[in-house]
Amino acid sequence: LNSIDEATAQKVADRINERSGSEITAAQVLEAGSIEPLSDIARESLETEVEGNIRVLRERPEGSRRPAVFMFHPAGGSSVVYEPLARRLPADVPVYGVERLEGTLDERAEAYVADITRLADSLPVVLGGWSFGGALAYEVAHRLEKTDVTVGHLELLDLVQPLHPAPDTTEEMHARWDRYSAFAAKTYGIELPVPHDLLESQGEEALIGMMTMFLSNTDASEHGLAAGVLEHQRASFVDTRILNTLDFHRWADVTAPVTLYKSEGMHEGAIELEPSFAEIAPDGGWGGIVDDLETIQLAGDHLSVPDEPSIGIVGARIIGHLDEITAALG
Repeated sequence: LNSIDEATAQKVADRINERSGSEITAAQVLEAGSIEPLSDIARESLETEVEGNIRVLRERPEGSRRPAVFMFHPAGGSSVVYEPLARRLPADVPVYGVERLEGTLDERAEAYVADITRLADSLPVVLGGWSFGGALAYEVAHRLEKTDVTVGHLELLDLVQPLHPAPDTTEEMHARWDRYSAFAAKTYGIELPVPHDLLESQGEEALIGMMTMFLSNTDASEHGLAAGVLEHQRASFVDTRILNTLDFHRWADVTAPVTLYKSEGMHEGAIELEPSFAEIAPDGGWGGIVDDLETIQLAGDHLSVPDEPSIGIVGARIIGHLDEITAALG
């Protein structure tokens, strides 16, 4: 970190505390040589109140009969990212984050249904998520179609497909892993050679298993990294591969209205790993799939969507949906 004066350090501390609920002091900011010690303090405040698969961002207030909002984790990440959104929603609305599990999309969604049914309190629910989180929300909505739980609205935070999807070929599979290896070397200083013979004979699942073992046996501190960085990288890769191989048409029978909050485009790192995302389909890839689709255009790239100021636009629109659902309940 650059050297700063005490007044600036106080502003930094105030901002972190506002966002995380922590109690970082200006002195701690001045003493920090990197962002890591400040992140560790903030994490202690943020990474709390997780019950099984569910993070309680705001529990249901006594007497509230408002629909609950469930926001699903992004690729490789935590639902803590939705704290700014939770603060934007009315105090009588329960807000829950849905945390990451290992497994296929089907396996994860199946595990989430019971939690959501329990916390719905026999009321409609609002499901949403940023990027991969939106895919989880949609898959859960698909499964809830066969239950007594009504999905009042789906809120998709930049869940989009490229205008020209990457070809599903062996050549592209090898190229993708070469890009990932180069990205790991450049970003983290970690050499991750790609065994192309194994990839050719056993496919990507075998390499994902090998990558998991490799990263679990790699000492992150030797590369100047926080302990969770390598695990995030692995989990993000696994989740993103699921997302990028999805056919959105699998959800064509979901009847809930959908709002897509669309950024101006994917961020540089994502395009580096998946060049096809340099051009996003104008309708986000939802044409011919969603009958009741509302699109809200946001400024900035994909990474800016869950943060201020974009999340203020998202929150205001979700409030409108909650009010409509509540009014319909009488």
